[in-house]
Amino acid sequence: MSQLSFFSAETDEPSLDDLAGLLAASGQSVTFAGGVRVSVVVDSQWRAEALATEITETGLTVHVGVSDEGSPLVRTESTSRLRDLHQRWTRGAIKTMPAGWVPSPRSLRMWVLAAGDREADRYLLALDPHAV
Repeated sequence: MSQLSFFSAETDEPSLDDLAGLLAASGQSVTFAGGVRVSVVVDSQWRAEALATEITETGLTVHVGVSDEGSPLVRTESTSRLRDLHQRWTRGAIKTMPAGWVPSPRSLRMWVLAAGDREADRYLLALDPHAV
């Protein structure tokens, strides 16, 4: 078991690569003619709002809405600036965690916000069951 710290997140500059934390959870990246959009459905509004704040700090425009199932949804603008992130996390049409990926403090924070559950003195981080 590894212990990673998200307490140093404030010492790192926000980066588009931080959105990898959403992809480690149940987030998805989708390509469009003009670029890529990253989105994630979460289980509560506070998570969506906190993620919107984090994503905005990376310089992207973000939208908070509701999924077709009625859950809070956060999604970025479609931009070519997310193409590299999408390519690293996709093999064919399947979302795949890059070999050797270690989350940065800010991507870890986004992962916790998207899918973390506190248990005693630690967080359990959900992984996307559909990713390879």
